[in-house]
Amino acid sequence: MSSDSDLFYGRIERLLDWLASGFCHPLPEHHMTWTEKDEEREERIKMRIIVDTYSPEEQAWGWYTYLDDTMDFPFEARCVTEREESPLKEGETIRVIGMSPTDPTLSQMFVTIEWMDRELGVPLEQLEPLEAGRDTEQAIADWQYWLGR
Repeated sequence: MSSDSDLFYGRIERLLDWLASGFCHPLPEHHMTWTEKDEEREERIKMRIIVDTYSPEEQAWGWYTYLDDTMDFPFEARCVTEREESPLKEGETIRVIGMSPTDPTLSQMFVTIEWMDRELGVPLEQLEPLEAGRDTEQAIADWQYWLGR
């Protein structure tokens, strides 16, 4: 079990990492939990997803392209958290059919789902893949890691 000082210094270390990164991705809100650093994932993000990007907008499009190219559509997913901007309820199962045409940001990516006989965009971070290939699972895990760091 971690002591309070370990948690404090761990958060300070992650804040310093964020500052050293040039503010390249959003600092999680105070209520979010921090994800432990994963060197292999960090390397993939730096060398494949945000390589040669110089602005937050370019990084967002790097993420969009990576997710669109890597995820195998369609796939089944479950809603793991309710969001104000989405009609999905926790536990609901849906079919993800592609990336949404909504402009990406570094704090939110939308995917298009089939829901109640129509198609609409929902935040990717509220979904957990159920019947998806390894690449799809990794891409979603990479995005969730990014949000948690």
